[in-house]
Amino acid sequence: MKNLLVTSLLVASFSASSATEFKDTFFPRQWGVINTGQTIQRTTGETTREDVQGVSGVDINYHHINESELPKDREVIVAVIDSGVDIHHKDLRGRIWSSDECVPSSVRPDFKIKCAGFDFLDRKTSVKDDVGHGTHVAGLIAANINDIGIAGIAPKNVKIMPVKILNSKTKDFVYDRKLITDIFADGISFARRHGAEVINLSLGWPKLVQTKKITREIKAAQEAGILIVAAAGNNNKEIPVFPCTNPGVLCVGAIDNKGKITEFSNYGGKIDLLAPGEAIISTYPMNKESRTLRITGYEKKKGSSQAAPYVAGIAATIKLMNPGISVNELKARLFNSARPVGEAVIDNKNAKYGLVDMKKAITVKPKQFVTPDFKNLLALEYNLKDGKFFFNLPIESLVGDATDVKVSLSFDNPKMKISKDSFVIPELSQDERTNNMVVGTITDLTGDANTNLKVTIETKEGFKSTTSTLISLARKLGEENVTTLPVVGVDARLISYFKGGRKISRMKKIEDPYNRSEGPEYLYEHPKKQTEEKTVVSILKIVEDRFENVDLSLDKVSKLIKIYRVDVNRDGSDDYMTYSIGKDEENLIFSFFDSNFKPLFGSNSTWKFPISSFEGLPTQKDEIPFKWVKINSNEFGEILVPAITKNWIMPDEDNSDDILGEFVGRDRHLYYLQPYKNESEIFVKVRALDSASLYEEIAEEVMAEFDEQIEIQPPFFQTKKEADAGVVTALVTVGKEFVRRYFLMTITGPNEYSLIPAPYSSRFLAANNVFPLTDVSTGDYASESIFMARFDKKRARMSSLDPKSGTQLDSEFESSSWSDPVFTFVGGFKSNHGKKNFFVESRYHVWSVNENGEKQKLPINRDSAFPGVQFAETMQPIVIGNDLENMAGIYINSTLIFGDRLYTMAPTRDGFIRPAKLSVKIPKNCVQLDPSRLGKQTASSYTLLCVEPGNKASIKFFPLTL
Repeated sequence: MKNLLVTSLLVASFSASSATEFKDTFFPRQWGVINTGQTIQRTTGETTREDVQGVSGVDINYHHINESELPKDREVIVAVIDSGVDIHHKDLRGRIWSSDECVPSSVRPDFKIKCAGFDFLDRKTSVKDDVGHGTHVAGLIAANINDIGIAGIAPKNVKIMPVKILNSKTKDFVYDRKLITDIFADGISFARRHGAEVINLSLGWPKLVQTKKITREIKAAQEAGILIVAAAGNNNKEIPVFPCTNPGVLCVGAIDNKGKITEFSNYGGKIDLLAPGEAIISTYPMNKESRTLRITGYEKKKGSSQAAPYVAGIAATIKLMNPGISVNELKARLFNSARPVGEAVIDNKNAKYGLVDMKKAITVKPKQFVTPDFKNLLALEYNLKDGKFFFNLPIESLVGDATDVKVSLSFDNPKMKISKDSFVIPELSQDERTNNMVVGTITDLTGDANTNLKVTIETKEGFKSTTSTLISLARKLGEENVTTLPVVGVDARLISYFKGGRKISRMKKIEDPYNRSEGPEYLYEHPKKQTEEKTVVSILKIVEDRFENVDLSLDKVSKLIKIYRVDVNRDGSDDYMTYSIGKDEENLIFSFFDSNFKPLFGSNSTWKFPISSFEGLPTQKDEIPFKWVKINSNEFGEILVPAITKNWIMPDEDNSDDILGEFVGRDRHLYYLQPYKNESEIFVKVRALDSASLYEEIAEEVMAEFDEQIEIQPPFFQTKKEADAGVVTALVTVGKEFVRRYFLMTITGPNEYSLIPAPYSSRFLAANNVFPLTDVSTGDYASESIFMARFDKKRARMSSLDPKSGTQLDSEFESSSWSDPVFTFVGGFKSNHGKKNFFVESRYHVWSVNENGEKQKLPINRDSAFPGVQFAETMQPIVIGNDLENMAGIYINSTLIFGDRLYTMAPTRDGFIRPAKLSVKIPKNCVQLDPSRLGKQTASSYTLLCVEPGNKASIKFFPLTL
């Protein structure tokens, strides 16, 4: 194999005394250790790759320690808390920690066993890695420098302690009825009690599962002098994941071989350091298939998971060579070593410090290092009345005593003024930390809520550093412009859950997309009201200035899924349809009630729908919502029933007896639910609105050729008027491939339709997803709908079609890169002047696209740090009130990811921004509900369920106005 001789001639930062000869097979490709300009490949399309030429010297500046310099009687243990490690891997021989006196549980200190790590999932000593992630991490730290494989960066005295807390079965946050982060905490406790000096956590989790136990164990490890190094996460966001967000945890982001922060890496002032993280080759379990590198025992991966172990390995080496070094000095060495990096691959990205430098961190102890702590500085509360805000900025001396420490502050938002933009700390001793209150005012709330705080620190002794971090403004909610409606006679504990920082509403919102009521209505189930024969549903509805409770009694069901508000019998008064799973779990149950919650059809008010492969109504947000269609029933007369677009078989009653016209197998059809009486009970069966006979009639009417295909597309969204009338409008395409003719079909009932030619010109209207368009002047659905087709991962086309006027508006969209693919359409709006605005979600962004195709973007926060689980800020299209003209907006709920903040994205005259006035902090005694409209309002309101003293409850409405 080719040998790579690393000398001072090859990499200028290498000293002659540290040169060594690497004979490891893949070392020439380990650009992260020594970058000589190696090329890596990056995916740019389904079948395309681009070569990315590296920049020499953009690496960790590896520093080899000769064996003669290593302490003879000292080892440093790095706990790799991950998916286990292949402890028998040929490149990790002699590098795995073991003990004859392992104590798996702190509860049983007398129980000791022999182990080389521990599996806290299945409570056993085998740490076999069936995922590969942990072995890959371990190799970057400790793979031997030999004639095979790769070279780890830490000397042979650094050993790996495998702590298994993930496996191929961990796909959510609960394992064997135990919260996964509490299992992580057990792993951290084990590492602390068995002598680990560095912990590597190449994983993360959202706020949702940040428990007191994991917080306590992280703190205990830090107090024991253990440095915890964590991966920043791979969601291209500025809000870090846990545990990076925990105070004191050293957070590491990823760079590529050109020194740019990678497209995927999280970034910002909460990310302490950067390290190589793209196209990284390392060890892999010998019994697992290497799917990228295709070489047994080794694999190529990317991510901040690969960047973190570089820093952990450097930290372990520093600890090895400096027994008794404090964690603060260790951090100071690492931070002081950091080198600036170039522009990010995409967007304007940064880290608190820069690219770690192994040689400098090992050989140079800074005389002084003073740093601000940004970890808890994210949402900055302000008062609406005067715009005042304040926050605490901790300043800490990691190394050296400092005098006359001058701290200068500035925001990149010129509308944010700091009362005192600099202050001096007369004396700051080593390891001392001071809390400093910063007070200021924001003078314009119409600008963006996100801003960067820049902090420059200078000392009398000559130390100077400048760092920055993102801060999000969040309005402190008081009682100004708030409508508070008490929930009368209901114990707050029945409709909410508050414990240990977790806040959950136990209520479900009654589905009312046409805002038929004077405000939102909610349902919940009171445990003490349930009987063996009856399921009692309690409904909260607005009565004048309060929410009152009304009970609805159903024959016993195993689960209530939803309640819909609709005028089922078309008498001009709204009714309620409940949708449940039957007690025997063999039927879906529909029950109907009038506006006074009395059975709508007397003894025939409950319908049974036998569970089959049809499954039932679409209830998930990513499914096509059902429509309402008018039918005539022998038992009920003229009523509305659900009409559903989905892939299923053609019912026999609606199929053709002619083999040439028969529908065989599954296909997309428009179905409706038909009630019928069987003895004394009402059952439901599936029928097709687009029956075989209907297709024959259409073929004859449009004079279709024998080889032309007729397709009925998913229907347009119904306006309130159309829903009340039970009228469904759909686009019919006739033709072959991209040569199509279009017709508009208006369905007024089974076998009742009209068909007219549609003047639409696009070739791409078949097989589209259909979304509603909202009229901002009314807040209701417009007559138009949005037809969206994705051409590939990054390109889409949106067509606004109006079935009434026949007008069509097309808008093309393309995301910024192949790795930022289009996910879905978020919302579409029409202004008072008829102008259209669309919102599209991609992996990293929400895009605002106007009818001319001009686009702007804002980042969306996701969290996929935990294997198998993905979280994202939840989104919902809303209307923002304005004195001149209502505006389009996208409501964002970030509580699953981080903090207690709600905010809105809006295209304004100042661009696509998150207006500070609409960024709010949820009070501790409240939990968010979906936005709603109150009374006759056309604009939306943030809606919160709040617990008041005495276990009383209220629902608060905060109008969204600019």
